[in-house]
Amino acid sequence: MQQHRRVRHENAGVALITALSLLLLFLLLGTAYVRYMSLESDDAQLQLQSMRADEVALGGMRAGAAELQRLIDSGQTPPAELGPYTFPVHVRDDEDAKGWSESADWRAEVSISVADECAKINLNHTPRAVLEALPGIDRAAARKIRSSLPRDDGAEYIQRQAGARRWLTSVDDLLNNELLDGQSFAMLNKDLLTVYSVPDHANPGSYINVNSAPPAVLAAVLNIDLQTAKSVAARRPFLTLDEVAAAAGKTPAEFNVAPSTDAPDLPPAALGLASRCYRLKGTASLGRVRQDGSLYNTTTRRYDAVVYFPENGAPETCYWSETVE
Repeated sequence: MQQHRRVRHENAGVALITALSLLLLFLLLGTAYVRYMSLESDDAQLQLQSMRADEVALGGMRAGAAELQRLIDSGQTPPAELGPYTFPVHVRDDEDAKGWSESADWRAEVSISVADECAKINLNHTPRAVLEALPGIDRAAARKIRSSLPRDDGAEYIQRQAGARRWLTSVDDLLNNELLDGQSFAMLNKDLLTVYSVPDHANPGSYINVNSAPPAVLAAVLNIDLQTAKSVAARRPFLTLDEVAAAAGKTPAEFNVAPSTDAPDLPPAALGLASRCYRLKGTASLGRVRQDGSLYNTTTRRYDAVVYFPENGAPETCYWSETVE
């Protein structure tokens, strides 16, 4: 009898321990599940905030492009900085509501720096003489660069050898395509070079703005020394290209960017007096609003865009790059 009771007590103890173990297991599983769901919720919020930051960056670029379009159309010179632009963040009123309202807890901000791509030398279309005037590019390298590009043989651009001639898609292609060695490439002032100011390779024209080009570009293009180029720059703005020639003390035929052989008395088609291509570098931030109005818990995007503004039509984005921070 006593043995039977002892067995019953032992079984009851085992059952209790088993029950407590199962309870502990279920508690741990429940805690893990709640933690998992919390992580899933946090991850969803992070993804939502990341998507919103992407939209803020894109919206900031569009706002900057619209402002540039207005300035260009009105004949004004765009400033070096645009913004900051502030955008509201909208949230659902509640889980079941279909409407959205502006949040007082969140805000988006974008600031943009502006650079004139038409103040630079276009590597795809600049003549060999202009390339030779740049530090880091000698005559052999200039000839190699020009021979790597498609040529205008009258009606259209063709490649003399299948796959051998391609337009440069970035300044880095000079190094990536082995058109320059590392030492020569390092000598180049990359801020003076572009590949974006000519959106239509079959119709390049007025892609170097002599009213905004720095003296180093003027010297290379107009075939003058740097001191004379600084003097030319000081006399801007020019209303005609004839004024440019007079300031440089050169005839258009003596420029490194020469007139067309079909119209030797006309100014070179490459030169212009206004710009229609700009680089926009922006910083877009999305975050919560402190009481003092500053942002915290921010998600930041840095983007680099090149936009071309045709005389008639909507702006065209030639290049876009975005960095997540």
